[in-house]
Amino acid sequence: MKKLILTSLACLIFAFGAQAQSQKIATIDVRKVLENYYLTWQEDAAYQQENQRLVQEAAEAHKLYEAADKKFTEILNSTKAKDLPPEVLSKNEQEAAKAFEERKKLESALASFRENAIKNLAARKKRTQQDILKKVNETIAKQAQKEGYTLVLNTSIDASNPYRAVIFDSGKHDISDEILLQLNATKPEKLAKPESLLLFN
Repeated sequence: MKKLILTSLACLIFAFGAQAQSQKIATIDVRKVLENYYLTWQEDAAYQQENQRLVQEAAEAHKLYEAADKKFTEILNSTKAKDLPPEVLSKNEQEAAKAFEERKKLESALASFRENAIKNLAARKKRTQQDILKKVNETIAKQAQKEGYTLVLNTSIDASNPYRAVIFDSGKHDISDEILLQLNATKPEKLAKPESLLLFN
């Protein structure tokens, strides 16, 4: 029985070793590819532009709220003056009530705008990431099939995933540059890599 178990184990080890030898493995630094793909630069610029537009709109909305708050405070203070005729005080109180409602409306609109802006930006970022990754993965898959690779491993590392899928790689079978050449084949001539990217950070 013991001899049979040892024989079976040896067969399994041999089979696994033979399978590993038949594998043709390539590596790729996906982060390097993403950061140097011209489509990432274009989409990142559009994303940052949209982000800046929303920031400016939020700033304008905040100015309107601050003006309404200032007006309400001034009118409210006028209702506390004891040397004014009763009819004037009554009018000031009515104006203070209107100013309060206006301020409340602008405060609610500002909060809603900020919430929607954050949601929309997050949705756009996720959608754009998925679209770019799909193109990158499709190109990697085609290249792997063309060159007969049975497995492609990602060697990149970032803060969100500090554990490498590959501990050591000589770089001999790295196809990152090949993939970038294909992806950037249609890159506009004057398009340059930006100093900072937000989409994949």
